[in-house]
Amino acid sequence: MPDKKIKSNAYHDRFFKDAISHKRTAQEFLKTYLPRDILEKVDLGSIEHKKESFIDNDLDDGIVDVLFSVALKNGEPGYLYLLTEQQTRQEHFMTFRLWKYVLRIMEHHLRQHPRTKKLPYVMPLVLYTGQEPYKAPYSFFDLFHDSEFARRLLSSKFEVIELNKISDEDLKEELFSGIMQLMLKNIRLPNILPLLQNISSLLSRINKENSVYTRSIILYILERGESKDPEKIIKFLSETFVDKQEEIMTIADQLMEKGRLEGIEKGIEKGMEKGMEKGMEKGRIEIAKNLLLQGLDISIIENATGLSKSDLAKLQKEVKTTH
Repeated sequence: MPDKKIKSNAYHDRFFKDAISHKRTAQEFLKTYLPRDILEKVDLGSIEHKKESFIDNDLDDGIVDVLFSVALKNGEPGYLYLLTEQQTRQEHFMTFRLWKYVLRIMEHHLRQHPRTKKLPYVMPLVLYTGQEPYKAPYSFFDLFHDSEFARRLLSSKFEVIELNKISDEDLKEELFSGIMQLMLKNIRLPNILPLLQNISSLLSRINKENSVYTRSIILYILERGESKDPEKIIKFLSETFVDKQEEIMTIADQLMEKGRLEGIEKGIEKGMEKGMEKGMEKGRIEIAKNLLLQGLDISIIENATGLSKSDLAKLQKEVKTTH
């Protein structure tokens, strides 16, 4: 008799997971229901049941998943992902959930194989046990009002804007986005000042239209812009953005203070390293003097202390004059 403390779906879920975990059960099931063109490419003899689950654990909705790894006949890795839907109410967004889970499987695979440059194939299947005919969308793109437009957006190559292939003059054709792209493209120049001087009129126009955007530009230039003479950058910005001179100086002072503190810390570290080096050098010299006084051969002292023969010759003269 069913235990009333256990939800009814739990019995179905447990039986399904136990049954499908047997290799013969899985092979027969997949051989029967995999599309023929996919079945021809996979080696069902290689399937291996995986313990990982990729569904949302917080959703108690009668969905259970099982994952099998499988080798394709050409040797490439793949996965067969099976969901069973035990609930009486059909999940309208099942195909959306499948996409999420498939991506999680791919992400899991990449973590397991960090050196790979290719994604694995994942074939999802849904086992529906409800009494009513299955009417939820079969395709992810059918969830959109315009499935063809959605397919165009999500199945095509994504657009890449390579700023290094676009001339500065072309970028200047658009004011707000043009300045953004010019900054991103040229911020690593060894001297940003000539570029700023070249676009000063554009910067002034932006300041008149959107002072908040101007502050972002100023901050980016002061934080990341390179120049042999930073004071010239500050002078340029103060002359270009007259209404923001006080703000520019405040930002510059904050960045300079930060740089000064970092410089002090680095200076301390370097000083400690130099002090240690000097201390070690002094110790080697004292050891060498003692060994010379004991009459040891120069070559032995050289190997023991790491001092050069010329340095040891000088020390030898020094020892003779003082003793």
